[in-house]
Amino acid sequence: MTQSVFIRGTIILIVTGLVTKLLGFIPNMVLPRIIGVEGVGIYRLVFPFLILMVTLATVGLPVALTKLISEDIDAARLKNRAYLKITLYIVLTLSFFLMLFIIMLSPYLSKYFLTDSRSYLSFLVMIPAIPIIAVSSCLRAYYQGKQLMKIPAISSVIETITRVVVSITRLYRDW
Repeated sequence: MTQSVFIRGTIILIVTGLVTKLLGFIPNMVLPRIIGVEGVGIYRLVFPFLILMVTLATVGLPVALTKLISEDIDAARLKNRAYLKITLYIVLTLSFFLMLFIIMLSPYLSKYFLTDSRSYLSFLVMIPAIPIIAVSSCLRAYYQGKQLMKIPAISSVIETITRVVVSITRLYRDW
């Protein structure tokens, strides 16, 4: 990898990170105004559990995928795609089992683990996010391993914009 490719990729990731952090800040300003302090408290209660489930679903595979792809950048495309398929299979399988785990145990987790039964619906709402986040992190890792930083950067910005728009419109409509 040449120095200019590395610098260009780094600049793309820095700008993308800045844009997504600024866009991600919008719901944090709007959320308390829409759902109030209690709603934000319940959201903040459940969110770390979501992050834990995504971490368990990916088990570090995106980092390993990036490393494998970047080491075999000159190898056949079929080998790189095989790495991606295996990673996606593992991540989707783990996500499926974690989703079942949350569905079965969410009443108990919300009542006894988080000690607030109002967090039950938040558990149910976060379930579809687990495989989506896990798969998108694997796809980003694949393209980063191929040193194609524009694709993960664009997808990250689109994901953030979609999350902001959907969450704010859903909250205004439902609350």
